Amino acid sequence: RIPNYFLQGVKYQLDKHPQVDCFTCWIDWRRYPIQDQSIITIFNLGIDLLAKFKPGSFGALIGVKKAIVQKIHFVEKTSFLEDWDFIHQVTKQGYQFACFREPQYKYSLRRMAKEGLLKTIRTTAKAQLMYLNGKLVAGELKNYPMLGGSYYDQKSLSYFQKIQSFIKKASKKQLQHLNKVVSMLKLEE
Repeated sequence: RIPNYFLQGVKYQLDKHPQVDCFTCWIDWRRYPIQDQSIITIFNLGIDLLAKFKPGSFGALIGVKKAIVQKIHFVEKTSFLEDWDFIHQVTKQGYQFACFREPQYKYSLRRMAKEGLLKTIRTTAKAQLMYLNGKLVAGELKNYPMLGGSYYDQKSLSYFQKIQSFIKKASKKQLQHLNKVVSMLKLEE
């Protein structure tokens, strides 16, 4: 999830750092429950630190110049660390990578919520260390399947339940837009 000002913040950073070809941003730790804030802080500091040695990023947020992504592609068959491998390939070609501390976005912790904090950290830390030491090629880890949407509740909801769920989670701006749509529908009656 990105805040309304996110793209303006990215433009500001890119104007300030024109040498940057590829980037990621910090995750906004303030948007999480207190028990998850330290994990998010560790993620941020880890990406910052790694940016100096072997740059990488969560696949949730990677910005890259169009010309570069036309030359260097994600390896689609890779199921693990494909995001880190992509950044590695970009920087290996001499392009500049940066981790911006602002603007920030919200990252999904659904894997941790489903599998548990300790299991997730143990698996990812082991894989990251192997990757950093050159002992793990992207995609080799078999016990870390990318299950994507399966980490969400997949119950079939009625349209009414979906609308209720949207309203509960909607931002003020989204609710204002919804009210405008409803008002227009009432006028058409």
